[in-house]
Amino acid sequence: MDNSNFIITKAIKNIKWSASIELATRIISPLLLIILARLLAPGDFGLVSTATIAITFFQIFWDAGLSKALVQNNELHSGAANVVFWTNLVFSIVVYVVLFFSASAIASFFNSPGSELVIKVLGIQTIISSFGSVQQNLQVREINYKPLFIAKLLTAIVPALISIPMALLGFGVWALIAGNMIGNLLGVGFLWFQSSWRPNLSINISILPRLLKYGIWVMFEGLLGWFINMGDNLWVGHFLGTGSLGKYQVGWSITTILFSIVLSPLLSVLFPAFSRLSNDAESRTQMYWKTMKIITFLCLPMGFGLFFIGSYLELVLVNESWAGIGAVISWIGLLMGFSWTIGVNAELYRAIGRPDVNTKILFICFLYYAPAYYFASQLGLNNFVIVRFLVGFLSLPIHYVLMKKILNIRLAEYIAKLKPILLSLLIMVAVLASLVLAKNWISVEIPPILSLIVLVLAGMGAYLGGMYLIDKQFLIDFRGLIKDVVRKESHA
Repeated sequence: MDNSNFIITKAIKNIKWSASIELATRIISPLLLIILARLLAPGDFGLVSTATIAITFFQIFWDAGLSKALVQNNELHSGAANVVFWTNLVFSIVVYVVLFFSASAIASFFNSPGSELVIKVLGIQTIISSFGSVQQNLQVREINYKPLFIAKLLTAIVPALISIPMALLGFGVWALIAGNMIGNLLGVGFLWFQSSWRPNLSINISILPRLLKYGIWVMFEGLLGWFINMGDNLWVGHFLGTGSLGKYQVGWSITTILFSIVLSPLLSVLFPAFSRLSNDAESRTQMYWKTMKIITFLCLPMGFGLFFIGSYLELVLVNESWAGIGAVISWIGLLMGFSWTIGVNAELYRAIGRPDVNTKILFICFLYYAPAYYFASQLGLNNFVIVRFLVGFLSLPIHYVLMKKILNIRLAEYIAKLKPILLSLLIMVAVLASLVLAKNWISVEIPPILSLIVLVLAGMGAYLGGMYLIDKQFLIDFRGLIKDVVRKESHA
């Protein structure tokens, strides 16, 4: 078997373990989230969110893109891992010190004095995470997801075992903090236990410039990505308060979890797989088209489906103190449905050694995202999520232009390959819109859970039925891929 086929086969095989990681964390996480949402107030989640906004910003700098560089480069020897480990550790300590002394100012920005101590405590995770970064990325580099499954499982189960009892005992926000901290610590501890690699004090500093040359673009991409992905939380928390921030963050988390269960297993293996195929353009292009069509087949119906059922999820999952979270799920779900259609591109840019492309895209988006977030956050939560969808949707043409320029993929070709999916999606939307209108005309009160079930089943039936009529072969091939993944893993 040649190298390209070996990499593709290994990537397919590890989709199952990547899927196991997502299922373990993404099934437990939403259950934990829903239970805690019933036990805690939106403001408790808002306090943690203010800390998360600050911590994720500072975490960009302790890694400096070095972990991605470790995965991407096929030539660097094992000494690179040692350089990355010590660099990350030193940077993380410096970053935490800065975060610690900035906590008071950050809390004042959010008009939330209670956030100061939360930021100082949760910020310790910056140092904890740096200890496991190399071990995790060495496994990713080798497309070996089995060890990561157990580590992620620990970080998913432990918060549930700790946070729920503490919430029942009235610890409030500290129930969330304790679960996150201990879960993260155990996850990193397991990565050390299962990894044969250990750092040493022999540091070849000459390797660092090569890593930074690649990593600096990833870091800038992360920085711009933070302003785009966290800028909304920043201004919602500042103008609308921690209660609205809690609703927005939890609604976003629920939506992200649902997409991640289905799509992250596939996307997580793409970067290392594309990287290993960086010298095989034909195999890389072949993998791109297959992956792109599968992701679009899954993400677009999920996005439109969530748009129609968001209000019903609110009624079924949470209590009245969370009013408004349904609108967040609906509009953010629709946004993610569109955004995932170009999700493969970012991984491919990085894999071919062009991380600068993603950074440039994010910079262009930042120019209009930032002012839109600032002004929209003063219009109330419901109006803000609509604007959030619109600015995200407007970024798609930028991606299509660069897709043609960098990857030589024309939009017409892209749409032609997706035609059966788009037609089936139209059928699904027509069915769901008709059911929602019919329900509004009927005077009989229908339980929200029943309405939710009917909409989900009708949407799935209409979409899959349309695909069966228009492109039956794709469904057969997709089913074959799933069977192939299971078969390869059962013989591993």
